[in-house]
Amino acid sequence: MTSTLIPVTIRRSSYQPPTPVYGEPTAHPALVIVPMVDTSHRYTGTWCVLHAPSGRFLTGANHLPLGYIRQLGAMLATSGIDWPRPEKELQGDLGVRRLCRELQEEAEAAHAAGEVLGATAQSSWQLLPPLWRILTPDGPLPDEFDLDELPAVFATYEQAVAALADREQVHHKIVAISRTQQWDPPVAAELPNYLIARDTQPSWQLRCISPICASRGETGHAETLPYPDPDRAVIELEALGELWRPAGPRRWVCPWCAAEFALNAPAYLDAIWSAA
Repeated sequence: MTSTLIPVTIRRSSYQPPTPVYGEPTAHPALVIVPMVDTSHRYTGTWCVLHAPSGRFLTGANHLPLGYIRQLGAMLATSGIDWPRPEKELQGDLGVRRLCRELQEEAEAAHAAGEVLGATAQSSWQLLPPLWRILTPDGPLPDEFDLDELPAVFATYEQAVAALADREQVHHKIVAISRTQQWDPPVAAELPNYLIARDTQPSWQLRCISPICASRGETGHAETLPYPDPDRAVIELEALGELWRPAGPRRWVCPWCAAEFALNAPAYLDAIWSAA
């Protein structure tokens, strides 16, 4: 995540000097993500949410990776609390203090479990209609067919036809473009060079569950693993190979978010694979 850092001041008490730092803005101008600094003005290597107008920490001492603090900042920024009100009034609001404490406790529990904050009903798995593939008489496309420039699967039949027609090396006559999974041309027909066939079952696709996924800032949607397949176990192996990481039952995060939340493959990986 990239953003313009802004100067803010940490204030602990009247007898301690203020500490100037640079922080990362959130969705609310009164809340800023800042590095935790001790009373000797030394960075501790951790992070917190600061109420910029008062200079007071909204989250306490913690060992949470930056991703969790960013997520806490986003949740507090959109909580509907009137953050710009006077400092004394805000400090005396027990509801604000309770919310900050509860959200931090939830973040710490999620981190301990190797998960990401969010509704447990959310899932990274998306079910897609049966996809279209370009095949040859021997099965999948040969290695010399440059797959780096051609998707392995297509959402529609028309997309597959257009991709096949655009290939310069595909100059053979296509005499039997089929919409079925069988390679069964008429007996007297010329054998087609390529077949556009549709899968016989839906495919699964994996998306990043993180609400602060960097891809959301560019496209509005979380990162998606570009390997849809009918078999979820195959996708999970591809995901691990691409440095995606489990973040709870049916929940995965992309490599960027895995680093932000410092998620490694948890002990219950086998249970995640077998989850429906």
